[in-house]
Formats: sequence, C-alpha cells, structure tokens
Amino acid sequence: VMIYSSSSILAMDRYGDEYFFLKKQLFFAVVGVLLMFVLSNLKYVNLRKAAYAGIIISIIFLVLILIPPIGVKRGGATRWLQLGFATFQVTEFVKIAMVVFLAHFLAKAATHIKDFKKGILIPLVVVAVVGGLVLLQPDFGTALIIAAIFMGMLYLAGARILYLSMMTVPLLAGAVVMVMMKPYRLQRWLAFLDPWKDAKNTGFQIIQSWISFGSGGPFGVGLGDGMQKLFYLPEPHTD
Repeated sequence: VMIYSSSSILAMDRYGDEYFFLKKQLFFAVVGVLLMFVLSNLKYVNLRKAAYAGIIISIIFLVLILIPPIGVKRGGATRWLQLGFATFQVTEFVKIAMVVFLAHFLAKAATHIKDFKKGILIPLVVVAVVGGLVLLQPDFGTALIIAAIFMGMLYLAGARILYLSMMTVPLLAGAVVMVMMKPYRLQRWLAFLDPWKDAKNTGFQIIQSWISFGSGGPFGVGLGDGMQKLFYLPEPHTD
C-alpha cells in the first residue's frame, strides 16, 4: 500500500503505468517468499557446499558490472547487473555470499584462528579483493558494511583482539582518507549539521523529511495525501 501510494504518480509520469513499481515489488515479494520456503527446508550446513562458489561468483559479478553495457549506471554509480528482463544489484548477493564464505572458512579453521597466517590471512585477502571491487563502483557504504561483517565474524570466531586492533586502525584510517578525498562524502556526513547551507543538494533530503514531519506530525497527513512524493523526491518509492 505504501509503495503504491508513494510511487503511483511518478510511475504514471515515467512509464505511463501507475502500477509499475507496485507490480515490480509484488513480483519480487513472490520470488522472495518462494526462496524463503525453499531455504527454510534446507539444512543450513548444506550452504557450506556453496561457500567457495558463492564468493567466486560474487567476484565475477563485481568485475562484470564494471564492463558497459553489462553494468548499469545510475546516480553516478555502477551497481546493477543487466540480466535482460531485469536489473540485479550485485552487492546484495555479495553480502550473503560473504557471510556464508566466512562462516565456512572460519569454522574450518577454528583450530588455527589464533594464527594470523593460517586463520585470518586468506579471508582478509578475499575481503580486500571484494571490498576493492565494490569501491570501484563506487559504493563506499557497502564496502564499510563488508568490512564490518568481516571484523564481526572474526571476533565471534575467537580471533585475537591484537589482530583485530591491528586491522581496525588501517581500516578506519583508510575510511577517513577516502571520505576526505571525495568532498561529496564528507558533505553527506556533515549535511545534518546545517542542511539549509546546501538546501538544493546535500541538505535536500533532510529538509524534505522535516517538511514531511512538520506537515503530518507523528501520524502523517493521511493515506495517499503526502506531498513529498509529488516530484519533490527523485526516488520516493525507495525512500
């Protein structure tokens, strides 16, 4: 209901079909429920068989999207893979494959988790390759999520705090450098302090949310009556 309410006018303007985004979401909802049913009946240990294949496929996908026209560019970033009938955001698959791979490898290397070379070096290299390819899209946020997944799973696996600290320091330093290298990243981080300073760019989304809350309060203006979806937001159905 909320997707239809927020997207119908935009869908009619762009595609001549007010149900365009609704039908798209319903399709993925059906596919998602079917996958949930299949996976709920699958013994989770069987996922270990797909651990290496999943991470290899992830790397192949991440390389493919850098090749036009296979990779679809939107909003200045190339994050979608063109499948012909639909586009597919590769990093959503990558995050799942990364968790399965790390869980499998770290369980197998449980007796060596205190040894950097035998227990940590290989997954570190894999994460570095995957993270590097994600940064090329560029997708700084997902790269940080992948790094956080890696560090969190190492901690749960019993890795030494010393090793985690040694990796955390350069990771944080690298993140700070990358934020400073791209002014728009730093502006996004600081926009909330004074969104009116750049009201038509970095502060735009925040200001629109203020207007929305100011108009409707905690309970909204009523179903279908919101104003910010009327071309004030570029992608209201995702926001």
